[in-house]
Amino acid sequence: MVRYLLLLILILPLTASAWFGDSTSMTSNNCGVEDSICGSYYVADSTGQIDSAIARILDYAVTKKWKLLIFKASDKSLVGVSDEVSVTASALVKRQKFTFSTRPSVVMGTSYALAAWCEAGLTLGTVRDVESAGDSTVRQNLTYGDPPNPFAPVAELKIADKRVVIWAYVTVSIGTHGICYKPGQAPIRYKPGWNLRHY
Repeated sequence: MVRYLLLLILILPLTASAWFGDSTSMTSNNCGVEDSICGSYYVADSTGQIDSAIARILDYAVTKKWKLLIFKASDKSLVGVSDEVSVTASALVKRQKFTFSTRPSVVMGTSYALAAWCEAGLTLGTVRDVESAGDSTVRQNLTYGDPPNPFAPVAELKIADKRVVIWAYVTVSIGTHGICYKPGQAPIRYKPGWNLRHY
């Protein structure tokens, strides 16, 4: 008599987390982002989707609304916009997290501008930048609201040898794996390519 046992296979995605940008903790400069988009170009070292990003910012004395923007360097097209965040006023520099409800995709080896933007207020909102020979911070003056597409940084507002401190976290897909389960036995891992049969 041939007996059939239930074999349950769950195919699950395998993912890893990576990041790109600059996470330097010690900063000594500021780039004003009140009604002004300020960012720097960074090359993605992984292909995947951005889940969140962090910027070192200073929003002194007045709470403001902020967004992070991502543009493709080659054609300045808009790739992603973070969810809006109301940043509580503080005299201290903070690491502010930004999330993306619609996760933008990035490609390994491609350069992107990671930029910050906030609404105008009584005092200056800034994203921190650091000295770094050969890098640059670029800006576009624009009233806070709907992000531009494409990004149009003004040449004379380019700040040489500095870069903004923003880094983005990327979820990278590295394939799939499976879990096999037969009643009465411990689950075992299934790998694509295995031959399955019944008993």
